Amino acid sequence: MPNTWTVLKTYTFAHETGVAASLLESEGIPTSLVNEHAVQTISFYSNALGGVKLMVPEDQYQEALDILVRHGLMKEPFNKKVEFPLEKLTAKIPFLKLLNPQLRFITIVFVLISIVASCLFLLFN
Repeated sequence: MPNTWTVLKTYTFAHETGVAASLLESEGIPTSLVNEHAVQTISFYSNALGGVKLMVPEDQYQEALDILVRHGLMKEPFNKKVEFPLEKLTAKIPFLKLLNPQLRFITIVFVLISIVASCLFLLFN
């Protein structure tokens, strides 16, 4: 089975990848840079292309992450789940439970604003 690659970190400019890629290579982790040459050629395209992606084999992702964190080249990923307001309540509503929590919250806010606007319109007309 071929080894799949995953994005470890994204950089804005190609020269920023040098230290991280060299460090990982010295630790025995192969790396690949996506969009490196395009961004080197025309650096203004970096944001449009999504930056330069430092990729590592999927099975060595955690090891590579630990190396970069240990050397101060990357922050520890923040994996805390953010709970949105009314998430538990809206998960019980048939139509809303099909949406992700962010869209549920936006939908509820939109409905409430519409109700208030309708009431104010009827009150003053």
